[in-house]
Amino acid sequence: MYPNPANSFTALYVKKDAATIQLTLTDASGKMIYSNLYRAVKNGQKIAVPVQQLKAGVYLLKISSDKVISTEKIVVD
Repeated sequence: MYPNPANSFTALYVKKDAATIQLTLTDASGKMIYSNLYRAVKNGQKIAVPVQQLKAGVYLLKISSDKVISTEKIVVD
């Protein structure tokens, strides 16, 4: 994720090819803010994460692919 903290834009930079990547953005209470499925993702691809409409705070981005599941903390200021 870069930049992080973010104020109007942040993006996920893909490190490995993946058949699919599911992104799910939630707020601190667990409420889903955004979700999207990307197909045929390539190494080095940039995936924009929409944060421009979010209030300042901490959010969690769950990244699920055919190879790995991880969660990244995004700080919006």
